[in-house]
Amino acid sequence: MEESLMVKEPPVGKNIKKMFEKNFTEKKHVYIKVAYSILYDEEDAKDVLQEAYCEALKHIKDLRDYNSFDIWFYKILINKCKQMYKKAKYRTKQLPIDESTPPTDAMFSKTRIDEKIILKDIIFNLSNEHREIIILKYFQGFSLKEISEITDLPLGTVKSRLFYAVEKIRKYYL
Repeated sequence: MEESLMVKEPPVGKNIKKMFEKNFTEKKHVYIKVAYSILYDEEDAKDVLQEAYCEALKHIKDLRDYNSFDIWFYKILINKCKQMYKKAKYRTKQLPIDESTPPTDAMFSKTRIDEKIILKDIIFNLSNEHREIIILKYFQGFSLKEISEITDLPLGTVKSRLFYAVEKIRKYYL
């Protein structure tokens, strides 16, 4: 955790809002990337981030441990993404991967850019539950325990989802 965010005593009154706004401003670009990597739509990612910001601002006084601000805000952001994802637009947007056809060498190019595009497509085609675990673990660097807190899932469920998501990625990527 960043040194600047560590607080010895909980801020009170306007200091809570200032701390929240400072942290949000510093990490806004990271939050938007997380929302985008779940929703794959820039406008929806911005909308979700704004909704999460408003929700967090509304409940900032309820935050008990100010040193765990990131986990608390990611939890709000992920929940807002889940709500957006449940809309019909996202249920029809995901293209199923044909699991009966293994990938061939012709499907993969030797360039790094093509590999990133293919990996992005594979991650996009994961279920929302698996995709969010992959994003939080490998793109945001959260520990399994922190992911468990963010997603309100038991640690065993997080481990299981991560295992199956990685297996699915390996199946199609390697």
